[in-house]
Amino acid sequence: MKSFKLISVLLFLIILSGLLSCSKSSNPLFTPTEFTIDNFPHEIGTVWQYQRRIDDFRSFTIDTLFVRIVDTAIITDDSLKVFVVVADLATVMADSSDTTYWYIAGDTVTYYTKESDLYRVTRNVVFPLEVGSNWSSGVFPPDSNEVTEMTQVTILGRNYQNAYQIVRNASGLNEYYLDSFLYVPNIGLIESSENHILWTTTKDETWKLIPYYEPDSLELSDFPLQVNASWTYNVVNNLLDCVNCFDTVTVTIMDSILDRGGVINQNWLLDYPGQEKVIINRLDKNKLFLQWHHYAVSFSLEFPLTIGKQWDDVGLISSSLQVKDRQTVTTPAGIFKDAYYLKGFSNDGFEPGAKFEIWIAKGYGIVKLNHNGAPMGYFEDKSWELKSYDPNKPAESFTIDKFPSLDGMSWNY
Repeated sequence: MKSFKLISVLLFLIILSGLLSCSKSSNPLFTPTEFTIDNFPHEIGTVWQYQRRIDDFRSFTIDTLFVRIVDTAIITDDSLKVFVVVADLATVMADSSDTTYWYIAGDTVTYYTKESDLYRVTRNVVFPLEVGSNWSSGVFPPDSNEVTEMTQVTILGRNYQNAYQIVRNASGLNEYYLDSFLYVPNIGLIESSENHILWTTTKDETWKLIPYYEPDSLELSDFPLQVNASWTYNVVNNLLDCVNCFDTVTVTIMDSILDRGGVINQNWLLDYPGQEKVIINRLDKNKLFLQWHHYAVSFSLEFPLTIGKQWDDVGLISSSLQVKDRQTVTTPAGIFKDAYYLKGFSNDGFEPGAKFEIWIAKGYGIVKLNHNGAPMGYFEDKSWELKSYDPNKPAESFTIDKFPSLDGMSWNY
């Protein structure tokens, strides 16, 4: 009897240990991942979107901030190759931006800012991140950085058990800094809290990651250009004080021809109420030239579209465009996730020209467009929002294998 009880207890312990080991292997929260510098994202085209809160003695603001790796550059007399990182607000037509420079060497990421013609180190992060590791950035005022804990977080709908918190202290003269940064492998900074005291003023600033985008592109094949494709937009006149006042406009690709230079010219019909208009647009290799509504609202789309990419066109109508980031945009046609967001302007050299914002979704083309200015001598401010899209793909071509040729077939005319 005693032997039976002993065997039962042993079997229970074996089963329990097996269940625990299974739960650990099946749940990623129980599998720590080392956070080395290889897990720190630094590819051109990477985008972080944060909700930023600033509270100082003068005001309190909440806004959306985009941080984008746009390029590489050489800085300082030591010819350091750095990543150029631009941070700008999501505010419509906001032109202010801050640029920092990330120098990655060995196991250290060093953050630089430019003041006048000098590049100044603001702080650095030393990898691998491990609880208890500490370092100094060699800045003024002198700082100390320490990885204080590894914690579990839920971010962007996923659970991570290995979020590393770095606490930074710095003080000197009448300056005092107390900062906290939370990093996750393969994503980077997900939260930060900075408390700065300078003389008699204070400033608290927090960042919290909303979405995160790895490098991606929108190819020419992702933008519909087939004949008979049509888009219907609600066009809102933002100058009118009228709720739900808009025109319904249908844009249709009527036909497409190849000119002697090998450039495809397309006739696009803008069925505007009371003023139907055919506009000739063209596709030259990887560049689509478009005229939208008014001739001075003219721009090109240079494929592939990648975040940070910028291009200019010089001619009778000059334009400039840049892919700023990716956003989720809502229109009457639905919600388009991760649409490419572009900002730019066009000018014919005589009129004031137009500024515009464009949202482009894969497989749908332009789903939203805002333009304002005076492209035809009078000021206007309009928003085009996609209501419906009909690809209306042409029928399959009539090849010889589809010609009826079976024995016994006959035709009566």
